[in-house]
Amino acid sequence: IDEGEIHKMATMEVLKQHPYLEQDVTHGTRIVSRPSEGYSRVMLVMAQKTLVRRLMQFLVDAKSTVEQIVLGSESLFVWYTHFQKVDETKTVLLANFNSNYLDMIIIRQRDLVFTRGVLFEVDIKPEDPRVLEQIKASIDHFRKEGGQSIDKIIICGSPARLGPLQLKC
Repeated sequence: IDEGEIHKMATMEVLKQHPYLEQDVTHGTRIVSRPSEGYSRVMLVMAQKTLVRRLMQFLVDAKSTVEQIVLGSESLFVWYTHFQKVDETKTVLLANFNSNYLDMIIIRQRDLVFTRGVLFEVDIKPEDPRVLEQIKASIDHFRKEGGQSIDKIIICGSPARLGPLQLKC
């Protein structure tokens, strides 16, 4: 499957997965891996155009050159694989927590093998049992899909939000 074909399939998926009009959403794809001939694991990222424009304007106003914006799970993946020392023998779960959203990814040998996001209906604290429940649910789901055990968990987020849970990341 070529990149153009993947883009067409992603566009159809975007239209099915969100409640917004097509002109109000932007999306991008990244081929994560090609496990076998004719198959590709693809990450699909979609966002409201107004959000992306606001982020780009912020960078332009700061006199920054904008070449690319990465959001959500992809930004967590890029941060970890490009800016952290990666032990390629380990399977790592990164959980990025903010006030009402938990973004989780699992990386094995520099490959993104699982992502999951959880939106909580209200702001919660990281020590709320629901946070740990969702991390455990993600690990269980990953294992059911044939994933191996998790060697390391890194919890990231605003130091003000994480408080006593803060880890250097």
